[in-house]
Amino acid sequence: MSKYNYLALVWLQLTFCTYCPVSLATDLSGAITADTLKKADSPFVVTGNISLAAARTLTIEAGVTIKFNTGLNFLINGELQAIGATSDSIRFTSNQGTPGSGDWNGVSFSSTGSGSLQYGVVEYSASGITVSGSGPSIRNCRIHSNTNGVDCLGSATPLIQSNIFEGNSNTAIRCNQASPTIKGNQICGNVAVSAAILCENSAPQISLNQLYGNSNAGIDCIVGANPNIWHNTIASNDLGITISDSSAPVVNGNIVVTNTNIGIAINDAEANPSIKHNNVWSNSVADYFGAPAGIGNLSGTNANGDPSDANFNISANPQFVNSAAGDYNLLVASTCINAGDPANPAGVSVAGSAPDIGALEYDGAVPVELTSFSFANGLLHWATASETNNFGFEVQRGRKHEGPFQPVGFVQGAGTTVVPQTYSFRDSMQIGLRYYRLKQVDLDGTFVLSNPIRGSYELPQQLSLSANFPNPFNPTTTIIFTLPELESGNAGKAELAIYNVSGQLVNLLVNEPKPPGFYQFQWRGVDNSGRPLASGFYIYRLRYGEWSLTRRMLLLQ
Repeated sequence: MSKYNYLALVWLQLTFCTYCPVSLATDLSGAITADTLKKADSPFVVTGNISLAAARTLTIEAGVTIKFNTGLNFLINGELQAIGATSDSIRFTSNQGTPGSGDWNGVSFSSTGSGSLQYGVVEYSASGITVSGSGPSIRNCRIHSNTNGVDCLGSATPLIQSNIFEGNSNTAIRCNQASPTIKGNQICGNVAVSAAILCENSAPQISLNQLYGNSNAGIDCIVGANPNIWHNTIASNDLGITISDSSAPVVNGNIVVTNTNIGIAINDAEANPSIKHNNVWSNSVADYFGAPAGIGNLSGTNANGDPSDANFNISANPQFVNSAAGDYNLLVASTCINAGDPANPAGVSVAGSAPDIGALEYDGAVPVELTSFSFANGLLHWATASETNNFGFEVQRGRKHEGPFQPVGFVQGAGTTVVPQTYSFRDSMQIGLRYYRLKQVDLDGTFVLSNPIRGSYELPQQLSLSANFPNPFNPTTTIIFTLPELESGNAGKAELAIYNVSGQLVNLLVNEPKPPGFYQFQWRGVDNSGRPLASGFYIYRLRYGEWSLTRRMLLLQ
């Protein structure tokens, strides 16, 4: 080919590629006139402040990501419908390469703003969501790494329900002259310079939330704040509940335990809060400070016959399933069960004779007590202290902490047992970073999801052949092995074979080139023709390149 023809061919290729479809970000600035922000056009980059006019409705599709340049915000005067999904969230985030708290200014609902944000992620802003004098719904979102998670201002009445707040550096939820409903959230690991929930001159309803591991107060009531604080679990924060210059908060049915300072602190001699049916226990400095006379004086008993004060407050170990792993469900022996206010002001869905104290109602079944869940050397490990009706564990994998997660395997449970159990699972992943969680499934189909953990895979450095599990087995067992990288860099031939004790080959499970990585195979106790084999010992051997490893197993038919 002449150089002229070659140059002409290059020119044609470049000209053609000019018209090739390329995935580019879509810029947003100023007033939004579109009716829908589509996933197909995502990600969107906000290059100037954006707003939604009062007369307009904007729908944001599941899976959309909106990235904000420094100092910018989204002002909602109209109606926002941003409904994501458990496996496809809507993300509001920073456009910085290395994002940090306060990069952008947040999403703001004005007094005319309305709508719903569900299954979203709001991160790295000054105030993740600000609501001023309106009442949008914020549900099932992860609101993290902001300065303030949600700000409720000027007669705002939003519903803030079933969200996760973590890593926010000032407050998770801040209320000023507002009356939001704050219900069923997990509020954990916030730096909380002010408090996890700060109430100032406000009257929110705060119920059924779990507040734990925050570095200041769980709930702080100041300057005329009179919230209803009903059936929350407030554990292992710096302080539990603090009340200053607030005359009449209602504190009813809460678990306030193991905080490193004071459980319930009242810093106002004229305050007269209602404190009833709580469990306040093992707070390091004191359970109460400045409480009305008689509070904490366990001179009587409650309806269960447990020691209590005249207002039926108790002081006992709540007996959580596994607080170290963030599981604040109650065990069957907990004195919090049926010890709440029979009047049930929070409208708890009661399983027994009265509401339970705390955020999570005991349903009468002994749960599967997951005591550990970890990742090491390419293998997931977990353990339970006891199990009831445990069908098993679906192992789920995702690329991000918040998902989406997809099932990658299932491990049979032990049914009902009080004997501790251990489990393990190796994924087919070979290299990279992933997140895992367990979906524990009961025999009736109900399930509980664990918190995600991180797993980092590197290529194995040597050949390994793990002990099969279970062993003995009937009729199926799992064999796990790792293959290192060969000096040639090519995929070597791997052979995994089963022999009887006479050395006769009975089944060839693997016989093909395999790249380096982690592998697992199941053997059903059959020969190469699929016929069941007799009980007895069998040998399994792995060959790869010049290496060979052998182990023994026992089949019990």
